[in-house]
Amino acid sequence: MENGYAIVTFDSDCYGLGLLKGASPKVIWLRFRI
Repeated sequence: MENGYAIVTFDSDCYGLGLLKGASPKVIWLRFRI
């Protein structure tokens, strides 16, 4: 990774915000059903 950090979240709002404002091409969204 270029900056040396990653954002990991279980919040679907982060995914929606990425769609609205344009997410980085290296975003991976993991969705688990418990």
